[in-house]
Amino acid sequence: MPKVVDFEQKKGEIAHKALYAFAFEGFHKTSLNAIARMCGIGRTTIYEYFRDKDEIFTYSLEHSFDLMKLDFQGILDTPGLSSLERLAAVIRAILNVLYEDRRILFLLLEHAMRILRENREPAGRFRERAEEIQSLFARLLAEGIERGEVRPVPVDRLAVTLGLLVEAAIMQISIEPGTALEEVLAGIEELLQGLRR
Repeated sequence: MPKVVDFEQKKGEIAHKALYAFAFEGFHKTSLNAIARMCGIGRTTIYEYFRDKDEIFTYSLEHSFDLMKLDFQGILDTPGLSSLERLAAVIRAILNVLYEDRRILFLLLEHAMRILRENREPAGRFRERAEEIQSLFARLLAEGIERGEVRPVPVDRLAVTLGLLVEAAIMQISIEPGTALEEVLAGIEELLQGLRR
């Protein structure tokens, strides 16, 4: 009896392993053959799931973001946390993931700059992902104001500012290897405490 393969699961496995191939070799040096070897499949099998290397990479990043969103949901569902504690925990989760595997962070920045420079369609999806995070920040701030935990602030503007702060922290972590993540997080948490009512 032939083995039944879950298409989406296999696609996710290929994308996850490919991301590490990209991280070790860089986007341009990674071949489809290298990805196939890392996945333990033939090169032609990759074409059953993806058109080309760009599509694998874009899917890999989006898949990683979807997994990160599951972490966010776990934080949001944690009982007993204030809105500011949830906000700090989401920011911590984002920065922890990228800090723990800087190779993927470098790769993300390299690819993001390339597609922005080339004005390609995936750049819009990256921007959408950033906007999703900013929307989550805005939702948590609005919730905090409604509960009386956060002083009245311009929610949307502050959410954008927090998004930019996270992006700046990501850049700092990527270009300065000695950056202490805990110091960065402590500074962000102090800033958030200033919003308390």
